[in-house]
Amino acid sequence: MFSPNKTLHGGEARKGRRKIARPLATDGRFMHVVFRSSKAVGKNSFQHGDNPRKICLILDRVQEETKVEVRKFRNVGNHFHLLVRSNDARLLRLFLKLFPQKVALLISGAKKGAAKGKFFDHTAFTRVVDWGRDYANVIRYLIKNSFEELGYSSKEVKELFQILCTHPINRMHYLADMNYRGQTLPSPFWE
Repeated sequence: MFSPNKTLHGGEARKGRRKIARPLATDGRFMHVVFRSSKAVGKNSFQHGDNPRKICLILDRVQEETKVEVRKFRNVGNHFHLLVRSNDARLLRLFLKLFPQKVALLISGAKKGAAKGKFFDHTAFTRVVDWGRDYANVIRYLIKNSFEELGYSSKEVKELFQILCTHPINRMHYLADMNYRGQTLPSPFWE
């Protein structure tokens, strides 16, 4: 019997299944959010030309409008990873609606009354992130994703993580990322 995960929603996680309400964390926990578009290639890539700067401006405006805290943001060319949190479910839903909408309008060039069709492949994938190993693994995944997007192989990424683990300055920045609810993890979880 299928036992639904109460923390996952969207993306391909629920494809072909009946609709259910999106679980939202409004208790101080973060949510890992992914917006993916197979149309974001070539000139439509999120990293093409001036698009990264414009997307960051959109993110800043939407974040200010909705008061949603964006802890991490990674632009990977055809998808985004965000680590967000909010104490207001309504504002979090608004953020999940406005940000991809404004990005799609920017990239596709669509205007009101002149639709260009669906831009993002699925609804946003969201997952509630728990404290501890789960949170550390999400941070690690975002860092790993960034390195791989820059063209590093899996072996090189592993070596870079070793540098992050041993170099004092990098370790300090990594541990600062681990600060969550006023607590810091005692040591990084690299593997």
